[in-house]
Amino acid sequence: MHNFGETLVYDYIGTKEDIFYLLHEYIDRLAIDALRRSVKNIDDPLERLRRMVRTEFNLMYEWADAILLIYQEGHILNKALLKKLLQREATHMRLYEAALEEAIQRKQLRECNVRAVSHLIKSMVDTWVLKRWDLRDKLTQLEMERSILDLVFYGLIDKRTSESRFLKDVEYLEGKVILIINSGTVLGNSLSSFLLAKNARLAMHVTGGKKI
Repeated sequence: MHNFGETLVYDYIGTKEDIFYLLHEYIDRLAIDALRRSVKNIDDPLERLRRMVRTEFNLMYEWADAILLIYQEGHILNKALLKKLLQREATHMRLYEAALEEAIQRKQLRECNVRAVSHLIKSMVDTWVLKRWDLRDKLTQLEMERSILDLVFYGLIDKRTSESRFLKDVEYLEGKVILIINSGTVLGNSLSSFLLAKNARLAMHVTGGKKI
């Protein structure tokens, strides 16, 4: 391998901004190619998600310093270069979105905003680099992978809690003042009973224009 001095590097490439762009583009291209290879011929979308997370972690381990630099110095790019990188990033994220969409279609996952969840998964993986000062001595890469996949697929709520009134009856009506029109009807009475059970405060309009 040849060693190039800083002056010679700038002669070939140009500016610090150009170097940073090429580094970012190279790593992103590596990631996209690696992700596509990792899921080739894999039919199960959940297995594809698992393999993509592991592939991202392997890339993070190999290129940790460069990826950290990309996060720290991304602000130096001009709008044109930044737009190109964001387009590549969108291609990157689309791989996650496609797997999530198929898993939802197959009833393996519940309906969700796949764009939001894709970025959340990628952000959690990136944490392995961004928070390595705290994570590396506390847990292994495999433990981090499992934590992310468990969070995505199963959440953190214990099943016993999810079956309880805590999740079934969210108390968003508690303390709210609600006006019920024609509260003397059958429907009005039923609605009033429901709202009172939710600890709402009622102002009821009955026949004759009275309020109680």
